[in-house]
Amino acid sequence: MTKKHLTTREDIERFTACWRRLLGLTQWDIVTSFHKELDDGRTMDMQWIRGYLSAGLRVSEDALRLRPSRAEKSVIHELLHLVFAPVDDRMELIVGHGTVMLEFRQEMERALDGLSVRLQEGGYV
Repeated sequence: MTKKHLTTREDIERFTACWRRLLGLTQWDIVTSFHKELDDGRTMDMQWIRGYLSAGLRVSEDALRLRPSRAEKSVIHELLHLVFAPVDDRMELIVGHGTVMLEFRQEMERALDGLSVRLQEGGYV
């Protein structure tokens, strides 16, 4: 893959700004940070604080080696976590950090993967 086909930091910022607006997340304060690597070999992850509209999108160097379309899908997936943050937060309060919460989060990951693909395919950008 040639360098011109790789994702840039500017691409990540552009995808985030566009999809943040399209997903109705403009009230969120989202800070993007770039890291050499993330836990578990992830390319991106979203972290937020329950009760606040503040979040951090962490992006690994590996994300910058992805094709832009794949990186965009990952940004959409991570932003969808914020759309569903109230559900995740309530579930955590109700069931705690045990097996039920782990299974819920695994199902949520699968659902967000499917949604991010469909949204991107819809050509909303």
